[in-house]
Amino acid sequence: MLEQKNAAEIVGTALPSEDQPLDLAAHARRFQAEAPELAEVLTSDRVLKAVSRHEQAAAECERAGKAFRDLAESANEWTLAATMAGAALLFLQAIMPGSWPVRVAGAAAAVTGVGGLVYVSILRQRGDLERWRRARASEAQAFLDCFGAVLTSAGAEPRRAALGFEYLRRFLYEERIAHLAERGERLLSSARVADDRAAGLRGAGVGLLGIGGAGAVFAPGASAFVAVAGALLALASYFVGEEEWRQDVTDGQAMARARGLLTELEPAVATVRGVDPARRADAARVFYESVRAVLLDPHLQWLDGFGRRREAVEVLEERLARL
Repeated sequence: MLEQKNAAEIVGTALPSEDQPLDLAAHARRFQAEAPELAEVLTSDRVLKAVSRHEQAAAECERAGKAFRDLAESANEWTLAATMAGAALLFLQAIMPGSWPVRVAGAAAAVTGVGGLVYVSILRQRGDLERWRRARASEAQAFLDCFGAVLTSAGAEPRRAALGFEYLRRFLYEERIAHLAERGERLLSSARVADDRAAGLRGAGVGLLGIGGAGAVFAPGASAFVAVAGALLALASYFVGEEEWRQDVTDGQAMARARGLLTELEPAVATVRGVDPARRADAARVFYESVRAVLLDPHLQWLDGFGRRREAVEVLEERLARL
């Protein structure tokens, strides 16, 4: 137990403000004095290759994400412009039918409508969202592979295995719990703010829609209220960014579930520390595989995703009991 206790003290506990982003080269320099074995592991060829693959995957993920966001933003802006132009056309037609402003608004509605259709069609057919999702899955997998490489390079020698496990415990397990808590709450908070911001516009739009619809029965000019209502509802949809809002809510909830399952693995940390030193490398690998399954699951979009994450927790408990 002495070498494990020393390993835990040397590696320390997670400090999210310092531990992100993952920098194994900096960590090797940090631990060189107290744990040269760990520094050697972190600079091994196997680990360096895994880090290089992660950097490439992260760069590709960033490119794919930017391509999707840029295209989606353009499609959203063109669609908003077309909706606003259509609302202006209805408004002007109601208050000054047949005038030149009506013709200008009609031309603007036609042009922006075509532009919106083109961008939406490109967005659907080009598959940028699916490409981004695949890139995110590859990046997450490559990130986790870095820690698998650390355990493999550490090997079965008791002290190296202890240091490898404690490194995994701090920089993957504890750091991800902190990250999921902070990031998940930020996404859900952002979704709530966006929804609140649009609520007033939606209410005003629905109110004007009712006024315009009822008033148009008695005064044709009252249909202008319908046009204004349409513009307000379009603005509400634009400010919320419905797809982005839905994705934020989905991701935030998934992160909360994953964090809960990771927290359930906490007793396993003590179990790994307490096993026979000769078996610690195997126990650390079991722990890593369980954490990996929980973290990788949302990216792989398994049909029974939550069930698979729950299974990972149960399998861990069963396998550790046999060590």
